[in-house]
Amino acid sequence: MLDSLMFVFKDQYIELTTAIPKSASLYGLGETTLSTGLLLPRDGRKLTLWNRDKPAADPDQNLYSSHPFYLQVNADGSSHGVLLLNSNGMDVMLGETSLTYKIIGGLVDLYFFMGPSPEAVIRQYHQVIGASVMPPYWALGLHQSKWGYANISVLESVVANYSAAGLPLESLWVDIEYMASRFKTMTFDPVRYPAAKMRQFVAKLHAAGQSWVPIVDPAVSVDATFKAYSDGTRDKIWMRDHKGKTYVGQVWPGMAVYPDYLHPNMSSWLTKQLAAFHAEVPFDGLWLDMSEPSNFCTGLNCRLDPKNDTAKFWLQVDTPHDYKIAEMRLITNRTTCQMACEAAPTSNTLAHPPYVINNVNVTGTPEPLGQNILSPTAKHYDNTTEYNAHNLYGFAMAQQHYTAAVNVTGRRPFLLTRATFPGAGRFTGHWTGDNGGNWENLWFSIAGNWENLWFSIAGVLNTNMWGMAMAGADICGFADMTQDNVAEPPDRFLSDHDYEQLCNRWTSAGAFYPFSRNHMIIYGRAHEFYRWPSVTATAKKAYGLRYRLLSYLYSSLALVAAKGGTLARPLLFSDPSDLRARVNVALVAANGGTLAHPLQFSDPSDLTAGHATSQWMLGEGLLERDCSMDAGNATAQWMLGEGLLVSPVITPNTTTIRPYFTAGNWYSAWDFKRLRVPTGRPVQLAAPVGDIPVTTSLPNVTRDVRWQPVTLVVALPAEPSPKRAARAQVNAGPLPPHILDAPCAEVHLKNPGRLVSCGFLYADNDTVTTSINNTLQVWFTAVTAQGGRSGSISSLVLANAPPAKGRVSIEAINILGVPGTAADVPNVSVYAKGQKAQSSYDAGSGVLRIRGLKLDAGAQLNVDWRLRKA
Repeated sequence: MLDSLMFVFKDQYIELTTAIPKSASLYGLGETTLSTGLLLPRDGRKLTLWNRDKPAADPDQNLYSSHPFYLQVNADGSSHGVLLLNSNGMDVMLGETSLTYKIIGGLVDLYFFMGPSPEAVIRQYHQVIGASVMPPYWALGLHQSKWGYANISVLESVVANYSAAGLPLESLWVDIEYMASRFKTMTFDPVRYPAAKMRQFVAKLHAAGQSWVPIVDPAVSVDATFKAYSDGTRDKIWMRDHKGKTYVGQVWPGMAVYPDYLHPNMSSWLTKQLAAFHAEVPFDGLWLDMSEPSNFCTGLNCRLDPKNDTAKFWLQVDTPHDYKIAEMRLITNRTTCQMACEAAPTSNTLAHPPYVINNVNVTGTPEPLGQNILSPTAKHYDNTTEYNAHNLYGFAMAQQHYTAAVNVTGRRPFLLTRATFPGAGRFTGHWTGDNGGNWENLWFSIAGNWENLWFSIAGVLNTNMWGMAMAGADICGFADMTQDNVAEPPDRFLSDHDYEQLCNRWTSAGAFYPFSRNHMIIYGRAHEFYRWPSVTATAKKAYGLRYRLLSYLYSSLALVAAKGGTLARPLLFSDPSDLRARVNVALVAANGGTLAHPLQFSDPSDLTAGHATSQWMLGEGLLERDCSMDAGNATAQWMLGEGLLVSPVITPNTTTIRPYFTAGNWYSAWDFKRLRVPTGRPVQLAAPVGDIPVTTSLPNVTRDVRWQPVTLVVALPAEPSPKRAARAQVNAGPLPPHILDAPCAEVHLKNPGRLVSCGFLYADNDTVTTSINNTLQVWFTAVTAQGGRSGSISSLVLANAPPAKGRVSIEAINILGVPGTAADVPNVSVYAKGQKAQSSYDAGSGVLRIRGLKLDAGAQLNVDWRLRKA
């Protein structure tokens, strides 16, 4: 009973409880790799929000980010959201009928978002914290990274191997190995990565339309000869300890200081450092790591012990120039604290607050609040303590780097960061961190081993709800280990055969993460996509489809940036009233019957797909047949935008899967065949590993496809528009795609009883700011008679300005789900000067094709069509 619950408000403790219906489903609240997947457990466990450098491969522990927001979906589909805007550490206890916050300080600043649909809730939430930043177009390509590309020659071989394999490669990401001496951030090692040679290499990448992204850590080496350190000391921008002295910790450079990203002098210092870095070698994006911020030591402050020669050696030894693995294992002694640190007495209530949050290690043992982070007693320039602002550190780092990158490059930057807080998506994307190469982590990451493949899904979907659309997990897994490994270095691995199978499946899934990157640890087996012929074939097929969908993905991101909302979202968002679309169950046995993956377009949508040679559809098969899940585990699938369903294989030795489909028409992304689903149900599909690619050739970079002609795909919905469709009734069955967008909602309202499909096309040239004066923005709507044999397609041009003006054309239209016989003949009229169209109809697939078009996408489109008997 609510009247028996307490509200407690003290200086260092707040307790607040709300009632939750037992039948409701809850999502959000993280960052945690939940062993239950996407759906929040209601078993009384504590979810802890306190940023720390903890591998995502470790389930049920607080990780890199803190997001005190939850989405509640009631049994009838009605939804609302709650944000408790508080940056202090907290536990959130989830019971069957209640949710309790236990917070170690701060304010009670509550926001309620009334929906009524899940996606409406998320849009409303993002209107408060800020919508996801629009990425540059190239960010949608395939990215490759590794901790341990020893030198530039290795980078050159990676580029050459991708090209030889016929695989696209958009960018190379370089980890700390590029850094000089003891991993001094934003410097180049004179042997491994000499700046002059690196500049030549990057110039070749740029000439080929490719990019490079360096990692940047916050901690700065304590070295009077290091300009970043001497400049920062002069500008007094370092974090201070409880006594007002510069706080010194230990990170990759050894002894290190931490920038105060809230300091008023920070912008000028950071811009100067990035400008010098960019002048040496022009970067295209920034990869922000260790931003919790991480610390290899724990204490109120730390110092070098001059009497400890062993510790002094490890703090001061240079990184081996050859970067050999055996020597690098010795260097990792630097990740063990080698400094003498002042321990916090138990009387220090900032280090040891009255309430102890569940900040435990992998064995479940509680750890101090300041364990391996910048001490909570440390102070910012205005005496704000890290106790109150710790969870904001990664957010502030991203904000400052975004602004500095714009100032330095004059272009729209792409940032990827690890530690986040509500609102960080205005500046950066997010990856799920150090996962494992196993099946569980693949699943959680939607949220390597099979477990980590599974984990990945929930991570990507939650990140989108938290306001960062460009989310992804390390494909094939960062750490090469099984989920039950406890040794360091790991001593339990998948067999070579199983590892190849895992990477096959993960490649098919990861190709449809919003941010798609293959990344791995230095000590593990290499898993670039060209390492196995079978994985190469899988990557060609999966990324062949992704690159044909780039216009769709980029246009979807433009809507997210303008209005808020998700790019990758749970299947339940398409029909909140379908209880089985939110079921979350454990993985089935390795050879158990599970639903397959194929990519599919959603029920009623008209989308702008890829280029003339790259079509896509809305309906049944947009998932790849690379993921397996239990028939009831709909949370292991995801929608990509309004119209694409991805259902990956996430268990080993699986050849069939049974993905769940909400009611409606679903069309295969591969052959446009329709699957009719009168009521939501699982459907068994074949899921062979790595079948033959759909296309014979692939573009190498996104630049090659950006301005190619597009094909419009109209997927006819199963049901006509109801009279109240624009109100998005969440308890009345599937929600039409784009029903929250006014141009589409108005068409639904004006055409009750007809089949309505909508889609959005957007193009720009990666300018920092966008408006109707420098973009192309077009809504397409298709209105079809209820019988599905005649209709019209038109456009509403919102913007048509240079540089996109006149550069995007429509060369074909595919209308899916048209009923007819082989004797039927299409009749098409295109109302454009001098425009003649060729049309054909395939009764077997139900696809009416209109070809031979040369239409300016920015000009008014009007097409009438009908299927008549011969």
